[in-house]
Amino acid sequence: MVRHPGNGSSIMKSLSSDVSSGTRSGASSSRSAMAAAPSTQWASSSDWDAHRATITDMYEAQGMKLREVMKIMQEKHHFYATARMYKARFQKWGLQKTLRFEQVGELLRLNMDHAGVGKPSTRLIRGKPVDEKRLRTYLRNLPPEKHELLAKMALGSPEPAPPTPPSVVSCRTPSPGPSISHLFYIPPPDDLRMPEECIATMRAYVDESLATGLWSLNPNEVLRAGALFSFWNLGRTAKRLLKAGQTKQAFRVLQSCFHAYRALLAAQSPLLFLYTYVVCLFFADGYPSLYMSFLKYITDLSSIVYAVSHPLHVLFKNMYLMGPLAARTNVACLTQSYMDFCRVSPDSMAMVDVEGFLSLHFAGMGLHDWKDAEATLRRLLTTLELHRGVEAMEAVYLDARDDLASMVMHQGRFDEARDIIRESLKSPVLQRYPLLHASCYRNLFLADRDQGLQEEAIESGYKVVKFTINLWGMSDSKTITVLSDLRNYLREIGRDEMADKLNEDCETAINELNKDLEDIDLTV
Repeated sequence: MVRHPGNGSSIMKSLSSDVSSGTRSGASSSRSAMAAAPSTQWASSSDWDAHRATITDMYEAQGMKLREVMKIMQEKHHFYATARMYKARFQKWGLQKTLRFEQVGELLRLNMDHAGVGKPSTRLIRGKPVDEKRLRTYLRNLPPEKHELLAKMALGSPEPAPPTPPSVVSCRTPSPGPSISHLFYIPPPDDLRMPEECIATMRAYVDESLATGLWSLNPNEVLRAGALFSFWNLGRTAKRLLKAGQTKQAFRVLQSCFHAYRALLAAQSPLLFLYTYVVCLFFADGYPSLYMSFLKYITDLSSIVYAVSHPLHVLFKNMYLMGPLAARTNVACLTQSYMDFCRVSPDSMAMVDVEGFLSLHFAGMGLHDWKDAEATLRRLLTTLELHRGVEAMEAVYLDARDDLASMVMHQGRFDEARDIIRESLKSPVLQRYPLLHASCYRNLFLADRDQGLQEEAIESGYKVVKFTINLWGMSDSKTITVLSDLRNYLREIGRDEMADKLNEDCETAINELNKDLEDIDLTV
């Protein structure tokens, strides 16, 4: 709250008096200082050379302020010079107390160039070694947008940064020897360091899980989501409810989503990290504080279930520290690295299903190009064609085709999407996989909805609602998803009476889903 003074004119008069008094006093002090330093005693070049070591030590090594240096030199050494003279001499001597952004960027770039030699390099500014602690402090205090620019400069990306004279910044590296290679001897900014730490942690986690027998990744078998699907579906449904303005319903679904994670964390599926990442990205896209709340929850939970040294805890903590923007930026390198570690052989089938799943949803979040994602999925379908003789592989093949239908639908090819779905519905295998069956029906509804075929969309929407209720009942997350999808569409096209009825059903389903759950504090 701003408090306004009662008598503005008296305060202004007082200020005016203070300023004029200070001006007169300052002028008097200035004349007095000039009298104390006669013109015949200004420092000569030989005086500067004689006192160079003393001045350099005070200003650069001890970190004294210029006025302090000037006072000591005048009182103890009868050395007289103006601030302008000092600064000109500092420039000539190459003295520099503060690091400059363009110099640090050049240092990081040079360090990347020299990293492959195998020995740590000496970083120099104006021919003098840069203190590592000082450099770390500088990097830590930079704002996030500067970190991103530094990262690009370090990798050699062209950026409109001020030019740095080539003689100012340099990097000296000893000849190659047998010592261990240092990728980054200088600790890089967090947006470079944390992805590297995540990748190293993922490798250690996968290797340890395989070595201890926690996981058995058969290269001839495809890993399926299992219970992770319900968790992912809850996260996706909550995000859609938030986007539709159904905030109360969204938070109640989030309660179930958070609770579901406890059992998943204990089970440690090889796909847990990837599905967790996708749900985090759902939240990061539009609701960054929800991303932070969820990651704080699972980070704390992992330290209780396991320990702070457990790889999952370390991964989640780093994702929390990265924040939602960096999580989106690093999605390709982190998810691809994790899948590569889980492929125990070059021709492994283990990651085929989840790779298609990730391609679809990352394209939907604007993280991948739709055409590139479609090319990835068609490549996976070509691989799966060779294994369709086994029923389980046929189900994976049909699942991939369902993802392909979604992809072509998002690109406006609705008739092609319907052809893919109807062909899948003919498969006798589909009858034994109700979740996939329901997804096919839902995609038909989405195709009609997105193409603007209102009556067809209403008919196909009610069909998928009836199908899910008959199979799983009202209190299942899959039922809530299709109920909310159809309700939102009916509201959008002005069928409010039908939408109100479905809203009642949706409320009933969510209440049933959350019946015995304690509340979790979710701050968005």
